Amino acid sequence: MRSIEEIKKAIEEHYDKMESVDDLNIWNESLNQLNDELKMAEKLQEEEKNSDPKIIAEKKKEKENREIKNLAESGIGNRYLQVDIHSYIAETEEQKTAIEIIKQFITNPIDKNLWLVGVAGTGKTLLGAIICRYCGAKYYKSYQIKDELEYARSFNAKKKPTELINDYADISVMIIDEVGRYRSPAEQEYLFRILNERYEMKKPTVLISNMEKKEFGEYLGAPVVDRFREGCKCLEFKGESYRARERNEWDGKINEKIFD
Repeated sequence: MRSIEEIKKAIEEHYDKMESVDDLNIWNESLNQLNDELKMAEKLQEEEKNSDPKIIAEKKKEKENREIKNLAESGIGNRYLQVDIHSYIAETEEQKTAIEIIKQFITNPIDKNLWLVGVAGTGKTLLGAIICRYCGAKYYKSYQIKDELEYARSFNAKKKPTELINDYADISVMIIDEVGRYRSPAEQEYLFRILNERYEMKKPTVLISNMEKKEFGEYLGAPVVDRFREGCKCLEFKGESYRARERNEWDGKINEKIFD
């Protein structure tokens, strides 16, 4: 097979002959054959690149670096900067279902929403960090949003509350953790505004809370729940604390050099 450069040169020469041909149908047919040959050559070249171990390794490294950058810029915090899809150990049926739904969300988050609710310490924030890594999501604690919106009402604020709400609504994938920890009317109000705007814009949102499913729905309110009946999955975690397996006591050793 001719090289891509040879085929492109043949196409150029073919165009040069256009004015002198007697039958344009034959000329067009020949041109189509040349274009098909070019597409095939480009496809083979791409397949060769994709099968090159060195290029595969480079692409894998680029992807990993991009994912790590996603985590660093997500706002998730240092504790979760090394997590990946394998960090969540799924042993129970509840955990296996959870990680499968997270994978589905990561594969195509557009116009999807997730509620991760239930017992504290069951890995909900860890799953949020995994979403941050693979989707480039932005992570907020609910009380951080509350503080930002309250400051936005001050005289020195650069942005007004409505402008901040618009900024939150524009985030491609947003995670709001600790929802309902302080259970305030102010939180309910701004959650409605943010979620309503994101719903209208079809932007995926992940809410994380230690409330039970029914309690969480009541806290958000009927208008919010009604909007999220479609395109929303609610995972309720009822098992024992996920942190318990990783919990260990520090050994209590003293570095005597510190006291020299």
